[in-house]
Amino acid sequence: MKLQISYDAESDTLDIGNGRPGSDGQPVADRLTAFFGDGEDTVGITLENAAELLAPCLKESVSQQADVSREANTGSDLEIHYFPQTDTLDIGNGKPAAEGYDVADNLTAHVDHDGDVVFITLENAAEVLAPYLRALVSDRDNR
Repeated sequence: MKLQISYDAESDTLDIGNGRPGSDGQPVADRLTAFFGDGEDTVGITLENAAELLAPCLKESVSQQADVSREANTGSDLEIHYFPQTDTLDIGNGKPAAEGYDVADNLTAHVDHDGDVVFITLENAAEVLAPYLRALVSDRDNR
């Protein structure tokens, strides 16, 4: 299923999903919500304060200077880890996952034993977010 991404600079909100309608949002961590479709599978996530949270992790990757893992210190239960060697971004609450399933191309939801989403993994993160990263980085730098 094709990955769909939208970024609203006014609200600094990043939506990543498969384009299917979702309801029943479940808070995963502070500023991160997972949304579910009819079959109870995750159809997407919303990350609030995206520029503030993602720009420090991904900004260097955009300029191809990053060579070590970066972790965003959010001051809450939200954890963001970016791994430049694999261009992988993990966003979640730091709890261990029991299994994962594909939401869309390059997007995996990881769930605990109760079926609650604990984090998502975005593969090829800098590549797929590149059009949005410019907005994220410039939006953050202009604050």
